[in-house]
Amino acid sequence: MNTHTVHALIEAQAKHRPQAVYALSTEGGSPLHYADLARACRTVAAVLRQHGAKPGDTVSLVMPNGLQTLRLLLGAMHAGLCVNPVNLLSQPEQMRYVLSHSDCRLVCVAPEWEARVRAMLQEIDRQVAVLVVDPDAPALPGEANAPAAPEAPAPSPETVALLMYTSGTTGMPKGV
Repeated sequence: MNTHTVHALIEAQAKHRPQAVYALSTEGGSPLHYADLARACRTVAAVLRQHGAKPGDTVSLVMPNGLQTLRLLLGAMHAGLCVNPVNLLSQPEQMRYVLSHSDCRLVCVAPEWEARVRAMLQEIDRQVAVLVVDPDAPALPGEANAPAAPEAPAPSPETVALLMYTSGTTGMPKGV
Protein backbone atom coordinates (compact mmCIF):
# COMPACT_ATOMS: atom_id res chain seq x y z
CA MET A 1 0.00 0.00 0.00
CA ASN A 2 1.22 3.51 -0.84
CA THR A 3 1.75 5.17 2.53
CA HIS A 4 2.90 8.58 1.33
CA THR A 5 -0.15 10.44 2.68
CA VAL A 6 -1.69 10.89 6.11
CA HIS A 7 -4.81 9.21 4.72
CA ALA A 8 -2.90 6.11 3.63
CA LEU A 9 -0.90 5.87 6.87
CA ILE A 10 -4.00 6.03 9.06
CA GLU A 11 -5.98 3.60 6.92
CA ALA A 12 -3.07 1.12 6.80
CA GLN A 13 -2.71 1.14 10.58
CA ALA A 14 -6.48 0.84 11.04
CA LYS A 15 -6.51 -2.21 8.78
CA HIS A 16 -3.44 -3.97 10.17
CA ARG A 17 -3.51 -2.87 13.84
CA PRO A 18 -7.05 -1.68 14.60
CA GLN A 19 -6.71 -2.05 18.39
CA ALA A 20 -3.24 -0.49 18.65
CA VAL A 21 -3.23 2.77 20.59
CA TYR A 22 -2.64 5.92 18.55
CA ALA A 23 -3.01 8.53 21.30
CA LEU A 24 -3.55 8.74 25.05
CA SER A 25 -5.13 11.63 26.88
CA THR A 26 -3.05 13.21 29.60
CA GLU A 27 -6.33 13.96 31.39
CA GLY A 28 -7.19 10.30 32.01
CA GLY A 29 -9.50 9.85 29.05
CA SER A 30 -9.76 6.64 27.11
CA PRO A 31 -7.12 5.81 24.48
CA LEU A 32 -7.71 6.46 20.80
CA HIS A 33 -7.12 3.30 18.76
CA TYR A 34 -6.24 3.30 15.05
CA ALA A 35 -9.63 1.88 14.01
CA ASP A 36 -11.34 4.67 15.95
CA LEU A 37 -8.94 7.23 14.49
CA ALA A 38 -9.81 6.18 10.92
CA ARG A 39 -13.55 6.39 11.67
CA ALA A 40 -13.05 9.74 13.37
CA CYS A 41 -11.16 11.09 10.36
CA ARG A 42 -14.05 10.14 8.08
CA THR A 43 -16.52 11.79 10.47
CA VAL A 44 -14.44 14.96 10.68
CA ALA A 45 -14.32 15.04 6.88
CA ALA A 46 -18.13 14.87 6.77
CA VAL A 47 -18.45 17.73 9.28
CA LEU A 48 -15.96 19.86 7.35
CA ARG A 49 -17.82 19.14 4.09
CA GLN A 50 -21.04 20.32 5.77
CA HIS A 51 -19.26 23.64 6.30
CA GLY A 52 -18.22 23.92 2.65
CA ALA A 53 -14.69 22.45 2.70
CA LYS A 54 -13.69 20.57 -0.45
CA PRO A 55 -10.52 18.56 -1.18
CA GLY A 56 -7.66 20.94 -1.81
CA ASP A 57 -9.16 23.75 0.31
CA THR A 58 -7.25 25.21 3.23
CA VAL A 59 -8.77 24.90 6.71
CA SER A 60 -7.24 27.15 9.36
CA LEU A 61 -7.23 26.16 13.03
CA VAL A 62 -7.27 28.90 15.64
CA MET A 63 -7.39 26.57 18.62
CA PRO A 64 -5.26 25.51 21.57
CA ASN A 65 -4.35 21.85 21.99
CA GLY A 66 -7.18 19.44 22.72
CA LEU A 67 -8.80 16.26 21.46
CA GLN A 68 -10.91 18.10 18.88
CA THR A 69 -7.87 20.03 17.68
CA LEU A 70 -6.09 16.72 17.04
CA ARG A 71 -9.17 15.25 15.33
CA LEU A 72 -9.54 18.31 13.07
CA LEU A 73 -5.86 18.36 12.18
CA LEU A 74 -5.70 14.69 11.20
CA GLY A 75 -9.24 14.46 9.81
CA ALA A 76 -8.70 17.40 7.48
CA MET A 77 -5.41 16.00 6.16
CA HIS A 78 -7.02 12.57 5.81
CA ALA A 79 -9.73 14.20 3.67
CA GLY A 80 -7.26 15.87 1.31
CA LEU A 81 -7.56 19.31 2.88
CA CYS A 82 -4.62 21.55 3.67
CA VAL A 83 -4.45 22.37 7.39
CA ASN A 84 -3.16 25.75 8.53
CA PRO A 85 -2.61 25.79 12.31
CA VAL A 86 -2.47 29.47 13.29
CA ASN A 87 -0.02 30.58 15.97
CA LEU A 88 -2.13 31.75 18.92
CA LEU A 89 0.76 33.93 20.12
CA SER A 90 0.91 35.99 16.93
CA GLN A 91 -0.03 39.64 16.93
CA PRO A 92 -3.48 40.46 15.49
CA GLU A 93 -1.94 41.94 12.32
CA GLN A 94 0.10 38.78 11.76
CA MET A 95 -2.88 36.50 12.41
CA ARG A 96 -5.05 38.49 10.00
CA TYR A 97 -2.28 38.24 7.39
CA VAL A 98 -2.01 34.46 7.81
CA LEU A 99 -5.78 33.97 7.53
CA SER A 100 -5.81 36.11 4.39
CA HIS A 101 -2.63 34.79 2.77
CA SER A 102 -3.41 31.11 3.43
CA ASP A 103 -6.53 31.37 1.23
CA CYS A 104 -8.46 29.44 3.90
CA ARG A 105 -12.08 28.64 3.13
CA LEU A 106 -12.97 27.54 6.67
CA VAL A 107 -11.65 28.54 10.08
CA CYS A 108 -12.15 26.22 13.04
CA VAL A 109 -11.93 28.45 16.07
CA ALA A 110 -12.04 27.94 19.83
CA PRO A 111 -14.89 29.84 21.53
CA GLU A 112 -12.57 32.32 23.24
CA TRP A 113 -11.12 33.32 19.84
CA GLU A 114 -14.38 33.55 17.91
CA ALA A 115 -15.05 37.31 18.20
CA ARG A 116 -11.47 38.28 17.32
CA VAL A 117 -11.31 35.92 14.35
CA ARG A 118 -14.69 37.01 12.99
CA ALA A 119 -13.53 40.64 13.16
CA MET A 120 -10.35 39.72 11.24
CA LEU A 121 -12.32 37.85 8.60
CA GLN A 122 -14.47 40.91 7.89
CA GLU A 123 -11.34 42.53 6.44
CA ILE A 124 -10.75 39.65 3.98
CA ASP A 125 -12.17 39.94 0.46
CA ARG A 126 -13.62 36.43 0.27
CA GLN A 127 -16.15 34.29 2.08
CA VAL A 128 -14.65 32.28 4.92
CA ALA A 129 -16.86 29.93 6.93
CA VAL A 130 -16.38 29.68 10.69
CA LEU A 131 -16.85 26.57 12.80
CA VAL A 132 -16.67 27.18 16.56
CA VAL A 133 -15.17 24.16 18.29
CA ASP A 134 -14.41 23.56 21.96
CA PRO A 135 -11.00 21.81 21.85
CA ASP A 136 -11.93 19.68 24.89
CA ALA A 137 -15.48 18.77 23.85
CA PRO A 138 -16.38 15.11 23.40
CA ALA A 139 -17.43 15.76 19.77
CA LEU A 140 -17.48 18.40 17.05
CA PRO A 141 -20.55 20.60 16.64
CA GLY A 142 -22.95 18.86 14.26
CA GLU A 143 -21.05 15.58 14.44
CA ALA A 144 -24.10 13.63 15.58
CA ASN A 145 -26.00 14.83 12.50
CA ALA A 146 -23.13 14.34 10.05
CA PRO A 147 -23.94 11.79 7.37
CA ALA A 148 -22.06 8.54 7.56
CA ALA A 149 -18.77 9.26 5.91
CA PRO A 150 -17.93 6.75 3.20
CA GLU A 151 -14.30 6.02 2.45
CA ALA A 152 -13.26 8.93 0.26
CA PRO A 153 -10.61 8.62 -2.41
CA ALA A 154 -7.15 9.10 -0.96
CA PRO A 155 -5.43 12.35 -1.81
CA SER A 156 -2.40 12.09 -4.06
CA PRO A 157 1.07 12.27 -2.47
CA GLU A 158 1.47 15.71 -4.10
CA THR A 159 -1.53 17.14 -2.23
CA VAL A 160 -0.43 19.78 0.26
CA ALA A 161 -1.49 18.62 3.73
CA LEU A 162 0.00 21.24 6.02
CA LEU A 163 0.66 24.97 5.66
CA MET A 164 2.66 26.45 8.52
CA TYR A 165 3.75 30.06 8.84
CA THR A 166 6.93 31.41 10.39
CA SER A 167 6.57 33.52 13.52
CA GLY A 168 7.06 36.78 11.65
CA THR A 169 9.77 38.08 13.99
CA THR A 170 11.74 39.61 11.08
CA GLY A 171 8.75 40.73 9.00
CA MET A 172 5.44 39.29 7.91
CA PRO A 173 5.04 35.53 8.49
CA LYS A 174 6.06 33.32 5.58
CA GLY A 175 4.17 30.20 4.57
CA VAL A 176 6.09 26.94 4.41
